[in-house]
Amino acid sequence: MLLGVVLAVIGLMAMPMAAAADSLWSDRNVSPFSGKRIAYKAGDLLTVVIVESASATQKAESNNGESGSVSASGSGSMGKLLPALGTDWKSSSDGKGTTTRGGTITAKITVTVLEVNPEGLLTIEGRQMIKVNKEEQILKITGTVRPEDIASDNTIYSTYIANAAIEYQGSGTVGDTQGTGILTRIFHWIF
Repeated sequence: MLLGVVLAVIGLMAMPMAAAADSLWSDRNVSPFSGKRIAYKAGDLLTVVIVESASATQKAESNNGESGSVSASGSGSMGKLLPALGTDWKSSSDGKGTTTRGGTITAKITVTVLEVNPEGLLTIEGRQMIKVNKEEQILKITGTVRPEDIASDNTIYSTYIANAAIEYQGSGTVGDTQGTGILTRIFHWIF
């Protein structure tokens, strides 16, 4: 009996230990020994969480006004021909204008590291196209990232991207109907 228990324990010790399940992406850039981040290289992938909101308002007001008068009168024989001339004028203008623009975009996109510069900054670029029922939407992002701003799950918020250029374009039936008509474009061109 004791021999059976010893053989069972030896058998268990000889069996390979099962590896703990973990994310493939987080292991790629973190050392399993030190837990420190390994340097990124060209071709690596990052996920950008785009959370952008912008709004701008511009206001302008102007007030202009002027007034004046001119009069003339004749004396002697001129007074009989030209008794009195006079004119008064007054003009004023008021102007007010307000322009408001705003936009919000929320998305996730996986980008590629194009290069790592000598300071260790990453140049990234990513493009995503979605096409549904002849409607095409394209999301494109480029910029520069510091490796220390990348989270342990290999994501980075768009607000941490330097020189970020985020483009979101759509085309198709809906986009075509939102455009101006040919007569309107001709009218704007003439005037």
